[in-house]
Amino acid sequence: MKHIIIAVLLAFPAGQSWSGSLTPPGPPAPTMKPLDDIEPRRPIRLADLPLSINSSGSFYLAENINFATPGVVAISVNAPVVTIDLNGFTLSGPGSNTGASGFGISVNAADKLVVKNGTIQNWRGNAIFAFPALDCTIDNVTVQRNGQHGIFLTTGTITNSTVIRNGDNGILQVNGSAIVKNSICSDNRLTGISSSKGNIIIEDNICNGNGAGGILASEASGRIIGNTCTGNNDGLLLEGSQSYVDGNSVYNNTMNGIRSYTFIFKDDHSVAVRNTAAGNGTNYSFSTTTKSGPIVTTNGVISSTNPWANFVH
Repeated sequence: MKHIIIAVLLAFPAGQSWSGSLTPPGPPAPTMKPLDDIEPRRPIRLADLPLSINSSGSFYLAENINFATPGVVAISVNAPVVTIDLNGFTLSGPGSNTGASGFGISVNAADKLVVKNGTIQNWRGNAIFAFPALDCTIDNVTVQRNGQHGIFLTTGTITNSTVIRNGDNGILQVNGSAIVKNSICSDNRLTGISSSKGNIIIEDNICNGNGAGGILASEASGRIIGNTCTGNNDGLLLEGSQSYVDGNSVYNNTMNGIRSYTFIFKDDHSVAVRNTAAGNGTNYSFSTTTKSGPIVTTNGVISSTNPWANFVH
């Protein structure tokens, strides 16, 4: 064994390294992409307005903005695939009665707009005008005290938002496909959520205190499910519609809880089941062409075994 060790030592003369250099050749190179390479984001400040966005990209509010010039669009989107993160800030206009027009954000036939996380208020026109843009997404936005519609769009998704005290409709959707979910649409001069000739999913919203109706589906088709409409002139209106209406609660509306009717010679062919109503001028008023579950009005133990029954209580 001694002879083997000596032979190994003789094979490596003194001073010769048994391994490579331990000195690094230079500083380590970056291993992660910078944020600007992943999602370049441009800040928006008051000094940038009015702003025209002419190429796709991501933008964010860097401060609360009070834009005092009447009759002007604050942010014009002229390119597809634009994200505007309000970043918890507020984009305010000069006032809902100031000037002849003026929008917070206007989309000029540019698809795939995203607006999220903040407040848009006090514009003479619409807070968000996205007509006829397609595939827009509005999430976690408060839209309030605007002179016309809060949000006007063709096709898109509105979720987790609050749309209140606007001069026309809270949300107006026309001619496209839209989803409105988990939002509050209250105290608007006309209707909380209005869809005209659209394909719609209106689900789990609260529509209170609107001057005309909580929800209006006019010549629209889709699903209206799980909404609460209280204290409006009408709760839920089906106007020449072909909608599936299920599990809505309509309370204390001045005229009708749920009403369906023919509109411009177009019969209503909706299906209304498992809704509940109370305290309305008329709780249910269905057209003869609307299919509905039986209406249960008696107190005490529910005797109806029909799973599609509508209730009055």
